[in-house]
Amino acid sequence: MNPVISGGAGRYEAAAIVAVLQRLLEEEEAARAQPPTRPEPRAWVRVGVQKPFGRFAPPVLPESP
Repeated sequence: MNPVISGGAGRYEAAAIVAVLQRLLEEEEAARAQPPTRPEPRAWVRVGVQKPFGRFAPPVLPESP
């Protein structure tokens, strides 16, 4: 990656900008390498969800931390 930085940025400013951009690109690449996760609903949403009963009830699992 060889970005061109213009607008009066000196060598140190340009180096700082490139370092930040490089870090962002690395984080983005690492995030793409992870499989997507299903977001867990907030507590106030979970409280309003009615739980099934009888034989259709799912097994009781411990809360995740």
